[in-house]
Amino acid sequence: MKYWSLFVITLIIAGCSDTSEAPAMMQQDDDPIDDPNIVNILFIGNSLTFFNNGVDFHVQQFYDNGAQGGDQVLTDERTLPGYTLHQHLNNAGTTNKLESKTWDVVVLQENGDHARTNPEDALASFNAYKEYFEGKSTQVYLFMTWEYTGFPKMTEQLETLYYQAATETGFTVLPVGLGWRDVNATKPEYELLSPDGVHPSLYGTYFSAAMIFEILSGQQVTTNSYAPQLPVAHSMQLKQYAHDAVVNYFN
Repeated sequence: MKYWSLFVITLIIAGCSDTSEAPAMMQQDDDPIDDPNIVNILFIGNSLTFFNNGVDFHVQQFYDNGAQGGDQVLTDERTLPGYTLHQHLNNAGTTNKLESKTWDVVVLQENGDHARTNPEDALASFNAYKEYFEGKSTQVYLFMTWEYTGFPKMTEQLETLYYQAATETGFTVLPVGLGWRDVNATKPEYELLSPDGVHPSLYGTYFSAAMIFEILSGQQVTTNSYAPQLPVAHSMQLKQYAHDAVVNYFN
């Protein structure tokens, strides 16, 4: 409750936000608001989400290259370097973004190191978002991230936290980190991690977006033509791995 109280206070006093810390896409003044023919998807997280132009950008590209004829889908993000979900709860820019329109889908990504070292606090933050979205039509997903170099138990730790959070909140896990584990085991030369051992390479961001797109859209990602500056054979293989991971881990 203490996080939610701080969140409400922040929402009341929220002013202009400083978004200079991350390459976050600014909300355009002429963005359609509550248009029934538009599905609005918001990603909240940190650099694990915004690296390589952002998971949201690549998910948008998958939608733009996917099956047409339904509602238009627009993705957006609120990401800040190193941020935890707790910090987002107390950030005016995040609260303003959440209140800027009715979001059909929100994807929450916790700071991986914080989730590993302080899972109780991370769990409390997930529950604070449960309170915020209570009574709203928004579908909320939990973006389970991946193991960092040098932390061999991290995938298991993240899996425990994210599925516990899903049980307590009713939110849905996007088991991206489990897919990463499989790719790292079967195709380590694809190097989903960047050299810093924490952030995703373009391969990692693309794979993550492919899994998320298939889950959110219900479209099989292997039929999608989107491939951002990757060898065609590699993008096809990554999409197949993403599809396999969705089949194996998403219920």
